[in-house]
Amino acid sequence: MFNRNHQKIIFPVLSLQFNGEPHSYTRFNLTQNMEGDNSQVEMKLSSDMDEEVGGNGVGEHLNHNSNRKPFDANKLRRTPKNLCFMAAGTLLIFIIGYLTGFLVHRKKDVKSFTVFLFVPFFSIYLILISCYSSEFSSTSHRAGSQGDEVLGNKVLTKFHEYGMKTWTDEHFVKVQDRPASGFNSFVFKNGIAQKLEGFLSYSATGTGVVLYAYYGQENDFKILQDKSINMNGRVMLIRAGRISLAEKVANAAKMNASAVLIYPDPSSYLKEGNTPLFGHVHMGSGDPYTPGFPSFNHTQFPPVQSSGLPKILAQTIPTSMADELGGDNVPNGWGLFGKLGGEGDIIKVDVGNVLTEKKISNVFGIIKGFVDPDRYVVIGAQRDAWGPGFAASTVGTSVLVELARSISDMVKNDGFKPRRSIVFVSWTAGEY
Repeated sequence: MFNRNHQKIIFPVLSLQFNGEPHSYTRFNLTQNMEGDNSQVEMKLSSDMDEEVGGNGVGEHLNHNSNRKPFDANKLRRTPKNLCFMAAGTLLIFIIGYLTGFLVHRKKDVKSFTVFLFVPFFSIYLILISCYSSEFSSTSHRAGSQGDEVLGNKVLTKFHEYGMKTWTDEHFVKVQDRPASGFNSFVFKNGIAQKLEGFLSYSATGTGVVLYAYYGQENDFKILQDKSINMNGRVMLIRAGRISLAEKVANAAKMNASAVLIYPDPSSYLKEGNTPLFGHVHMGSGDPYTPGFPSFNHTQFPPVQSSGLPKILAQTIPTSMADELGGDNVPNGWGLFGKLGGEGDIIKVDVGNVLTEKKISNVFGIIKGFVDPDRYVVIGAQRDAWGPGFAASTVGTSVLVELARSISDMVKNDGFKPRRSIVFVSWTAGEY
């Protein structure tokens, strides 16, 4: 449109194209003053133009997208909030990708199940007997004897076969043994002297009137005291069992008894009537003639004895003698044994045990630990016995050897690695 006094020219200018459509434009308004050379240029945004052009054709043509919101460039600015969202999103995508890869490529774990077979101990006991009883049994296992030495060499050979480091530890110790004649003896009611194969080491000698004291526990002696029975100088007849032989003798000594006779009652022991009973009566541990010190080889110690040695006689006797006692009936609850013993039940016991020096040998085998080899666990079994010693010697040694074999096999073939060293020991002179 041209006018003499006023000239307006509209130039729509596309400033930003987004999805092929203009979002803003610029209007140039050029007004020329005919009277002068001055000119004016006016620039307006499209929003201002929409109000101004109203309903003319040009306005309508330029306003065909008037309902669309204008583009806001501020939304693309990198604000701290937007950066946090972007970092969180990136981290989340990374975590999801990592977990997906881990779940896809990880190895599937196959659960292994171990089946345990329950075997009663009695069955294991029978197996050990069948495997080792003939090998580890002998006629004599007494400490320091030839049979004890032979059995120790068998155990040493087994440890060596299992690949264990082995050695022996020898000592010369003083122990109390049966007399040179081979037997102690007793005379009951002025009868014939009877030889006793069994004996109790570290005993004294004596003579006195017999008194039955059941198991020789403190409560048993209290019952006799309550009956006003004089126990001073009496020879106590006591059943084996419930407490140790040494405790029985110590309790009798407190009552001023002169001697203790101990017999195996048939109701408690599966023994024949005349089967000998062995043991010791030292109320303590270790060598009673070197109290507080180990038994070094031929080492001289001061002449001091353990306070746990008894001051009274102690001897084992056969069961048959207990049936010959007279006197009053036993208290209620003392079993089927009939009599306590009377004044006429005099017994003389001759105990001639002698102190001898014997060579003993302990056998060692070790499985070295993988973490703390200088710290160790000791697994031991007594090898010696007074007689054939099936329970204490044969079975104990059989279990020890089988444990050594099993654990050694686990270390060699199953990858078992014990943290500490395991020491297997076959002891001797345990009966003393």
